[in-house]
Amino acid sequence: MVKYDRKELRPGGMDPEQLPPQKEEIWGLETDVERWVKELLGDSYKPAEAFVSGLLVVAVAARDLSRAKEFARKHDIPKAYGSYEELAKDPNVGVDDTVTVLLQYPGELQASFTCSICAPLSNTASVSGTKGMAQVLEPFWCPTELVVKGEHKEFPLPPTPGKEFNFPNGAGMVYEAKHVRECLRKGLKESPVMPLVESELLADILEEVRKAIGVTFP
Repeated sequence: MVKYDRKELRPGGMDPEQLPPQKEEIWGLETDVERWVKELLGDSYKPAEAFVSGLLVVAVAARDLSRAKEFARKHDIPKAYGSYEELAKDPNVGVDDTVTVLLQYPGELQASFTCSICAPLSNTASVSGTKGMAQVLEPFWCPTELVVKGEHKEFPLPPTPGKEFNFPNGAGMVYEAKHVRECLRKGLKESPVMPLVESELLADILEEVRKAIGVTFP
């Protein structure tokens, strides 16, 4: 894991030093993080210059302290920790308001996602491959629009006259409810579309992310 301060450059020529720093994390396999840091910092990274330009790596953590120290030495990072919990508890590192997670799957497949509690993000999702790209438009967790290889497709929500919902596109939950009903009528104990193993995998990934950034629940 690498944690860094990031100052966003704004239009209008504002001095980046006048902007408040933001805290952000990059978490993933060591090889992925190292590649990301190299792309982020470049070969001529210098901490003093990086702070003025709006990007300063402040700490790195790994399960093996010696590996964290070696990574810090290689990239001139001031702090190294032997656990993600130690990194998260450092008061000088700061509270995470933006987190980026890098995931690696079999077959050389990679994925990443970013979430933030202080910055508006695109709230979209995309999948890229050798045959093109598919984009799920905002809000991607309950979408009505899909773009595949430049072709725009719409999936209108069912009409719900006079009804109010707590969340955007809440009427789309009817499709999940119908699917559950179909599974129950067929005597199925889990969905063939979203089986239990997939739900458990998502829960495990989120739990690992929470542990890495120091989030705990009572």
